[in-house]
Amino acid sequence: MNFISEDNIDWDEHWQSHKDDQDFRDPKAFDYFQDLLPKNFTVIELGCGMGKWYPIFENLGCSFYLGIDASEKAIEIASSKEYKNAMFLRSRAELLTYKNIMFLNHFDLAFTHTFLQHTKNDTKRAIIRIIQWFLKPSGLLVIQEKNDVDTETTLTKENWVKLIEQFGFKYIRSTAEGDPRNGMVFKRVV
Repeated sequence: MNFISEDNIDWDEHWQSHKDDQDFRDPKAFDYFQDLLPKNFTVIELGCGMGKWYPIFENLGCSFYLGIDASEKAIEIASSKEYKNAMFLRSRAELLTYKNIMFLNHFDLAFTHTFLQHTKNDTKRAIIRIIQWFLKPSGLLVIQEKNDVDTETTLTKENWVKLIEQFGFKYIRSTAEGDPRNGMVFKRVV
């Protein structure tokens, strides 16, 4: 059964078109925030796809990783890899609730890569609220999302910051202007 989100995205179809993407293993991909991570940190990645970022997290000292994606195909591929300390869950991120999840205040880092930019603003708000539940009180939220224009689903950097800070996060830093990663780092302060 495909999960087609309220934002009309067929994630199985999306990830099928990306099934041959290479895994990323270069720790420099996270050079703009890795110094903020504690030793033996924990990660929740929303919109994890096939788990391609896990090897970098593992190389940086991740002790536990939870990847969440709505695509059955992507989760099957991610789960078939021999990743130690990783668990993959098929769910729409906006449907996770604090009542049925055992990882409240558990994670040092919540990470998204080109996931939120595909969702409408109401969905973004629901997901950011859920991220609060998962993060430790001083946990980090790192997003790598399109940030050069305001549309129905994308935001400018300034508007990403405004949106996320409404939920008890403080903007810390980002990648340099023009860096294609479009990474922004926030710290949970509430």
